[in-house]
This record gives sequence, structure tokens and C-alpha cells, in this order.
Amino acid sequence: MLDFSELESKEVEVVGLPLDKLRWNTERHVALKLERFQGGAWKALNLPPTNFWRARLRRLELFGVAEGVYSLPLEADKRYAQTKEEMLYLVREGILDQER
Repeated sequence: MLDFSELESKEVEVVGLPLDKLRWNTERHVALKLERFQGGAWKALNLPPTNFWRARLRRLELFGVAEGVYSLPLEADKRYAQTKEEMLYLVREGILDQER
């Protein structure tokens, strides 16, 4: 088990390990699964290519893995409010699980 739930870092990226072998802090980190971003609800968002979520999904594709855990922007980050708003939509649509 890789536990980074107490890690306080601006950027966290953990890929190549099964999510059930990881422990993260849901206040600071988000788990992404490529397969859940294939449907219409995700496409309906029509986000720009530089968007937080698209950038992380591209990283998963780049590494050739299906899932990973990433840090969320810090509250002081200009992307924070937009990312959190999009995150609520993704949770509501069943694309993201906010819980472990």
C-alpha cells in the first residue's frame, strides 16, 4: 500500500499502480479512470484543451495507463474555483467518484 494521504505538495501524480493499492486524501487528490471519461456527459462539457481535467487525462494516455491519482489545484491557484465547479459536475454525472 502506497499511502500519500498526508503528503502536502503542490503537485502529485501517481500512475501505473492500481487504485486499490493507493491511499490518498480526497480533499487534496482526485483519482481518474480513463474509461469513465468516454461518455456524452464528459463531451458535453466542451472544455478547452488546456483544462485541468483534459491535461490529466492526456497524462494517463501518455503513460499508457487506465487510472491515476492527481493533486487538485491549491485554493490560491487561479484554476481552483473553475476546477472545483467542474468537479462537482463530474461527480453529479457519475464520471468521478469523490470518495475512495
